[in-house]
Amino acid sequence: MIFCFYTASAQELKLKYGDLDKSNFDIIEFDGDSSVSAIILADLGFSEIQYDENRGWYLFFEKHTRIKVLSTEGYKYADIEIPLYHSGSVREDLSSFKAITYNMVDGKVKQTKTKKKQNFKEKINDYWDRIKYTLPDVKEGSIIEYVYSVKSDYFFNLHDWTFQHNVPTLWSEYRVGVPEYFNYQKIMQGYHPMVINDEGKFTETITSTSRQVGDERGLGATRGSYRTDRYNYDKTVYHWAAEKIPAFKTEPYMNSRNNYISKVEFELASTKFPNNGVKKFMGTWADINKSFLNNDDFGGRLRGSNFLKEDVEKLIAGKTTAAEKAGAIYDFVKNKVEWNGYNRRYADKSFKQIIESGQGSSADINLLLANMLIKAGIDVSPILVSTRSNGFIKEQFPLSSQFNYVIVQANLDEKQVFLDATDRSLPMHLIPLRAINQQGFKVGDKEFGWVDVSATGMFDTMVSANMALTEEGVLTGNVLTRYGGYSGRSKRSAMSKDDIQTKEEERMGWKIDSLKIDNLKDLTKPISVSYDLKTQQGVEVLGNLIYINPFIIEQTDENPFKLEKREFPVDFVAPQRFNYVYTLSIPEGFTFDEVPERASIALPNKAGILRYLVGVQGNQLTISMKMSIQQSLFTGIDYPALRQFFAMMVEKEGQQIVLKRVTE
Repeated sequence: MIFCFYTASAQELKLKYGDLDKSNFDIIEFDGDSSVSAIILADLGFSEIQYDENRGWYLFFEKHTRIKVLSTEGYKYADIEIPLYHSGSVREDLSSFKAITYNMVDGKVKQTKTKKKQNFKEKINDYWDRIKYTLPDVKEGSIIEYVYSVKSDYFFNLHDWTFQHNVPTLWSEYRVGVPEYFNYQKIMQGYHPMVINDEGKFTETITSTSRQVGDERGLGATRGSYRTDRYNYDKTVYHWAAEKIPAFKTEPYMNSRNNYISKVEFELASTKFPNNGVKKFMGTWADINKSFLNNDDFGGRLRGSNFLKEDVEKLIAGKTTAAEKAGAIYDFVKNKVEWNGYNRRYADKSFKQIIESGQGSSADINLLLANMLIKAGIDVSPILVSTRSNGFIKEQFPLSSQFNYVIVQANLDEKQVFLDATDRSLPMHLIPLRAINQQGFKVGDKEFGWVDVSATGMFDTMVSANMALTEEGVLTGNVLTRYGGYSGRSKRSAMSKDDIQTKEEERMGWKIDSLKIDNLKDLTKPISVSYDLKTQQGVEVLGNLIYINPFIIEQTDENPFKLEKREFPVDFVAPQRFNYVYTLSIPEGFTFDEVPERASIALPNKAGILRYLVGVQGNQLTISMKMSIQQSLFTGIDYPALRQFFAMMVEKEGQQIVLKRVTE
């Protein structure tokens, strides 16, 4: 087998399985970086819808990959996984597999081969299996090579192709051949340019042989003879290639890597064979809306289940507003049914089973919530979303498979509110961060379509530290911290007094007394944590000088935005607010020798502001810093200003107070 591919200089290269040039062993780094665990030397793919006279049309996929292993961390690339789809008795077929591990031994290339049968199968779910191979004799410096092919009758499963991986790739190429009878929608994404991006049409021929039957008088065809027919059809061939592709690196405040990695995706839209009409596989969003409404495990769950009426009537008794009624039902569902960790767009079980078991998926819980709200006379709509880990929804692909989660939109006293009862650490007005992924699809009889699903709250932290310093450099005082919104959720999760005291004392070297936690269970209020402390952390005594770091808690030690230029958007998910007030009383015989200067900085378009104020009165100093970021998403254009904003915050939080002993 020989794969031909081309570099940007149009020089044809040939990659032949089992034929390895020794110079490949000399590759030990990528773009001057020798820390990478592996380098993909070549990754070549070929997909084509082919015709077999006995089988008919089928989908053929072939992959040929070579990888240089540079460290023990790169051993994982010798674990090959091949997913295969099946439905009923019809299965995708791994028609071929072969692999070689190359090692340089005493100046000669040693080959260790892996055969097709040396695998084991693993079930993923009811429709997918996984064939796994582990290549032998892999060590630092090894080169692995494998080739496999898959035949499939499932035309919706035309393989996507990923050009970028977690390690660098020297060359990645993909060819796709599609006969005129198949219509696929394709989408390219990513920031790495293609050196080849071609599309061409060619004429292919199908040969069909059939047996002829003559009449009894010997007229016409001879009995037992065969007839061969030839049919021409057009085939579109797509050809992409990229070279010297850097490893994809996750950056701070970045949404799912699936949204940004360089790849091409396909979705089967329709087929049209000779003498047949068009068969649609990708409809419209109106079709999607209708299918969900008519599905028993989605739209059907908004109706029926009359056994819930009694519970609803008890819960809303005495409640006058829609918000009060919704709050009672929301608390009932959240406390009655615990989320089992599964994201679903359809309910898995009946509502009776869900309530009796006390556990359910996201769809189980939120469709139960919607049903009970409807029974309370509240206007609701289910909202289909794709979770952050699942990636963005592509509007050009009207496919229900893009969704993996459902929340509820309710009209509460003329105000549209998103509800999600899966997180017991969140109040009703906050939906989990996992469900916030730009937009969702409203399903409804009268109205359907896209809605903006943005954060319904913010990360909100307030710190007040009132400290006094002794001559020996010991700080004593009280710290009060309030965590509201999404900050409160992270603190409430699995929190106890012992946990806070133990963790803070171990982390900071503090001695904590009089620990008090308020509103741990009251989700409608910020959680409040206060304690007295005694510490020498952040204090340094050098002769007549004492250096003090005023940010004793919640300090930002380094700028998360280290790159000078960033291609991916910055996604905070929700707005942020951080207020810090530090008051320091110093002992007699000392004076303030140096104090930080006031400063302020604002982001463009009023997206954020940072104010740092300092005041000194007698033997007392007060530092107040207020940081607010109102915007959740920042593009690459905004990045330099955002980077400068955080650089100033880190700088100001790191500045010290200097005290000097007064000498006569």
